[in-house]
Amino acid sequence: MANSEPPHREVFETDEYTAQYDDIIKRHMLDVVGPVLYGVVEGIAKNPRAMERLTGNIWMEKSKYFGLTVPRFTIFFSIEGDSPQTERVLLLWIEENTTTEEIGGI
Repeated sequence: MANSEPPHREVFETDEYTAQYDDIIKRHMLDVVGPVLYGVVEGIAKNPRAMERLTGNIWMEKSKYFGLTVPRFTIFFSIEGDSPQTERVLLLWIEENTTTEEIGGI
């Protein structure tokens, strides 16, 4: 039986994304935000084109809401390559969404 799941794309980070990620980890416990961020990146790697497209080459995905003690994040990324077999994902930057932004729908 053939595997119907799309292949995982290789994921690379820009220096900006890495610096922002490191800053987030300094402000929050890795045990709390690590699984959230890992889950978002894992979803992007599996099926990046299922996420929201902002412009021609920039996509985004938000983490799910897990309550007031776990911040939400938006990851912006691009997809490089022509097919699922040759595509790779480049994580461009990451934003932490504050509670007031979530409530206000910003």
